[in-house]
Amino acid sequence: MLEINSEKVIEKAGYGILFEGAWGTTRLPVAVKRMQLIHALGKKQEESWLGLSHDNVVKLFHAENDSKFR
Repeated sequence: MLEINSEKVIEKAGYGILFEGAWGTTRLPVAVKRMQLIHALGKKQEESWLGLSHDNVVKLFHAENDSKFR
């Protein structure tokens, strides 16, 4: 569902790295933020962001994690 292009770094910031990516079968261009686990959202915050829809807020489509990032 999510494809991350780790060669295409958009920005490096204090809470993680922003990459170019593609989402879903339509390959919608997206920005993918990889956050170090120390800065990751809690489950309750994550669920709130996933359900949020507002013109002035970046949409969270998906969250996943590995041993170092979320």
